[in-house]
This record gives sequence, C-alpha cells and structure tokens, in this order.
Amino acid sequence: QKKGFTLIGWAEVGKVYIFTSKKVEKVDDFKNIKMWIWEGDPVAEATFKAFGLNPIPLSVTDVLTSLQTGLIEGVYTSPLACLVLQWFTKLKYVVDVPLTISNGAVLISNRAFKKLNPEQQKILKELGYQYFRRLTLTSRQDNEKSLKNMQQNGIQLLKLSTPENLKHFDQIGEQARLSLTGKLYDETLLQRIESSLQEFRTSGNKD
Repeated sequence: QKKGFTLIGWAEVGKVYIFTSKKVEKVDDFKNIKMWIWEGDPVAEATFKAFGLNPIPLSVTDVLTSLQTGLIEGVYTSPLACLVLQWFTKLKYVVDVPLTISNGAVLISNRAFKKLNPEQQKILKELGYQYFRRLTLTSRQDNEKSLKNMQQNGIQLLKLSTPENLKHFDQIGEQARLSLTGKLYDETLLQRIESSLQEFRTSGNKD
C-alpha cells in the first residue's frame, strides 16, 4: 500500500521446471545447454549465470521456433505452460527438481480502492482470497496432469534430486540471490524473506 496499490489476491502459476532436449546427469552438465530465458527477466539471468552458462534472452513467441532451429536447447516453465505452448514437442527431458514456484497477483490502485465503501472493500478482499485460493488449487492439479501427460508422450524425467545435486542447486540459488542484492532488493528485504522461509519450513505446514 505504501507504493500506491492494494493487494486483492495471489495465485500460483505453478512449479517451474527445466526442460531440455539434451540429457543432463548432474548440475555441471547445464553448462553445455543453450538455455533460453524470458527477455527482461533479471532473476532468471542471474540464476542461469550462476549455473555457469550464458542464457539466451528471447520473447515467449520466439521460443518454439528457436527450439525447432536449435538456437536453444532448454527452457524453464511450468508443466501446464510447456504443454499448452507445445514446447514439449521439441524437448526430451524434464529435471525433477523445480527451480521455483511462479506466482501472480492482482493489484488495484489505492485511489480506485478508496472509491469503494468499507463494505465493498471487505467483499472484494474476501472474494479475492476465496477465488484466488481456488485458482491456485486448480493450477496445481492442472500442472500435475500436464506433467503426466507429457511423460506419457515421451518426456523423460531426469532424477537430479540426489544429496550432492541438491546441495549444488542450493549453492546456485544463494549465489543468484546475492548477485541481485542491491539491484532488485536490499539486504534487509532478502534477510526478511529468508527468515520467513525458514520459519515456514520448520512449521511443518505443507500448504
């Protein structure tokens, strides 16, 4: 609200996985993948540079053609998006370790929100919570179905979730987060987020 907006609701787009046309058996193998990143996505750029590769920025509309021509060999996306956009038809593998969970939000300007009376504001927030919660649950189901569908159509699951690889993934994530400190966020915000994440993980809450 300090920035001029009121949050109406959050929704999950889904877990983001790496899909490739080349087999990888360990984290270091990603250095040999021509990886796409969404044009203008600094988080993805920092993440894949931490993998030790130079990602190729393209618009979403250019991804399928670039997979067909071999300009790129890997993408990061949710299973539902990979299926709907037909990217999976030019890919062979999906890594079993999700990079992150993609989220979306609906905001309304404080100026517009204040034009509503208190009762209307309450209804809008309550309905936002209710329906975005429902949307999140539907999204999770659709992504699970999409992943199974692609596996049934030839996409192979690469099991990189070994202790050694998971440790390497954690190191990459830490390196990427630190590289963005002072650019996208300050150190205080990063510490607050990491503290909240640790609190959530120790709470036992799986939702």
